Amino acid sequence: MKKLLGILVLGLSLSLVTSQAISAGCKVPKKPKEKIIEAPEVVLKKQKTPTNTIGKILSKRRTINVFRAWNGPNNDSEEKPYGLMWSGSRDNILQTKISTKPPYDAGKEDSLILHEQYWAYFFPENGISKTSKYYTNIRFVFDPWELKSIEYGFARKLNYHHPDWPNHLALRALSMKEVGYHGVMFDLWKNFHPNDKKPYWPSSKKAQKKVQEGRLKIAKTIRDKMGDDFIILGNTNYEKDKSIHKYMNGVFLEFWKEKNQGGYSCKKISEMEDVIKFHDQHLSEPRIIAVDVWRITKKFSGNRWENFPLIEKDRRSPENIKFAKLFTAMAMVIPENGYISYVDNNWEYFRDHFGVYHDFYNIDLGKATSHGMEITEGLGYKKYEKGLIAYNRTKFKYIIKFKDGKKVEIGPLEGVFVKG
Repeated sequence: MKKLLGILVLGLSLSLVTSQAISAGCKVPKKPKEKIIEAPEVVLKKQKTPTNTIGKILSKRRTINVFRAWNGPNNDSEEKPYGLMWSGSRDNILQTKISTKPPYDAGKEDSLILHEQYWAYFFPENGISKTSKYYTNIRFVFDPWELKSIEYGFARKLNYHHPDWPNHLALRALSMKEVGYHGVMFDLWKNFHPNDKKPYWPSSKKAQKKVQEGRLKIAKTIRDKMGDDFIILGNTNYEKDKSIHKYMNGVFLEFWKEKNQGGYSCKKISEMEDVIKFHDQHLSEPRIIAVDVWRITKKFSGNRWENFPLIEKDRRSPENIKFAKLFTAMAMVIPENGYISYVDNNWEYFRDHFGVYHDFYNIDLGKATSHGMEITEGLGYKKYEKGLIAYNRTKFKYIIKFKDGKKVEIGPLEGVFVKG
């Protein structure tokens, strides 16, 4: 009994320590060490002459490029200058022709508009009967608690290994382009899926291999039919899998974290940096990198509408502004075509991917004139026509010295946007 009590106490202590560490996020010393460092010469970006629709849209990119996932992150009806967005509708996925036209953003010359496609699972309202060759009665859930969830509780696995399915999706993609979409978005675009025998996470290596084969056939078939002037973007979270990047030219990096987390740990931020670099290195052109980061979120008692003023204030807290700038700088500096979305933690208070359009998103430094340059581990910058953007995910304070005599000071966990 004493041993058992000791184990219980130890377990509780570890649980409390772990909980506190998680909620604390990445913290820095009150007086961080200062380092002076010289920046390497930039590698100038070769300006491309656009030859297709996607290229022309990308040539009009802003300094900071914000995206909307499933119509987030703005929480009002005011039109904002989003450079990338997608929407989804639970339409009849057996219909080849798409009648739903893109939203108002499609009229902009600098906006990429995608349409989410259900490729691995379906809902009752998707119009699939039990006699369909794509129908299965396998529950598409990752954990037992999801059996009663709103999102996946009624979802069933599609028979996406059927030889006709990739071509069916390719025909739908063609129909989307005809009505104005620039590409498709696939959620859960990874190999960890519920399997036939036990529909809970994690799936076996054999099952993962089977999912990968299905994804490969889908991406290849769509690419063969649509050519290069079409975006195929998948939600890969933290996964680093380049096996299908030959046919993919976009990723949605939904950097998920526990609902009770205050912020990301320093180790996790380092991992996020590494994941962005990986996909920018291996994706096919034009390499669209959509970085989705969840903010530090307070939980208030009462319902959402009662606390709306407090929630709005929380969204714009100094701490959230600080991290929004850090992750925005990382998303603009590291990849060539990066997009940022800094949004609410997903829990009962908030709809997924909602937040605010921060004022600093409107900073105008012109277009990027260089590639992203790593100064040292965790510290990088990119030159623009009218200044530069730099990020520092480390715990040190840096003074960056440039060849022209310019000096830029950047604190720990900061992103800076410098004119001149």
